[in-house]
Parts: sequence; C-alpha cells; structure tokens
Amino acid sequence: MQIPLMPISNPTDEERHELLLNALENDNRSHDYEYIVKYLSPPPDITYYAMPGELKGIKIGIIGGGLSGMSTAFELRKLGADITIFEASDNRIGGRVYTYYFDPERNHYGEFGAARVPVSHETTWHYINMFGLHMRSLSGKGNNFLYVHNTRLRTTDSIEKTSIPYIN
Repeated sequence: MQIPLMPISNPTDEERHELLLNALENDNRSHDYEYIVKYLSPPPDITYYAMPGELKGIKIGIIGGGLSGMSTAFELRKLGADITIFEASDNRIGGRVYTYYFDPERNHYGEFGAARVPVSHETTWHYINMFGLHMRSLSGKGNNFLYVHNTRLRTTDSIEKTSIPYIN
C-alpha cells in the first residue's frame, strides 16, 4: 500500500536558526551560533562585486555540474558571462544530489547522493528558498531505508537494524 506523502513546508530561517541554537545549547556550544551563521551564510549578492552585464562577452568554464558549479554559473550569468559547464557524467547533472525513481509514477524513489541538508548550511538554504524548492523530511513515520557506516537501517517509529538488501 502506498502511503500518501503529506505536504511539508520548508523550515523558515528563524525555525532553522532555533533548531541550530537548541542543538548547540544541548552540546554546550551556544557560543558557536553566531560564527556558524556568519561564516556559512552566502556572500553579498554578486552584483555587489560587479555591475550586471559587466562580464558580457567573457567566456568562463566551470568544472562540475553539482550544487557549487550550478550556483556559480547562476551567479556569473547575472553579470552577463558566457558560461560553459564541464560535467563528467554524460547523462545527468547535479553532483551528489541524485534522486532515483524506480517507477514511472515516481512513487518509489531513493536518494543515491546527498540525503540531507543540515540546518546550518545557510548558503544551500539560500538557494533552496530562492528557487522555491520543497524539501521532504526523512524523520517521522515512514519506511525509509538508509545505509550508514556499513549498517542497514530502516526508519519506522524508531530506527532499527534490518537485513533488507540495499542497492550499491
């Protein structure tokens, strides 16, 4: 039986910061909060460094079509640069972001790459919010299978070890 996914809204910046601060307080590291937010936040908008269109006619090559390569291309295009992305994979871009769908209806899928975005990744969340991407939580009830440190895990009401085969 397919369990319908409930719509989940992304956490606000305030909610993410509260989660981060609570985690740091639990670890007696609340003094690190300001540093984490400051140094993991995106830099000022690229148009702070150069005027839009200033790089018109300049060709720039970017190696890799993962999150860093794609966000770099996006930002440099704001300045008018002619961008070419060089990606090793012939059939996909995205780097470690790789959702594989097992069926045409896209009901059954697995994360073959990065499976989580920590609340402290300010720059990643900046782009998630900018592009209106919707994240799904792995927490809560579900039937998630994870492979962590050579151990197969299954999430239900609690995480339990399982002998269910995994995909390499």
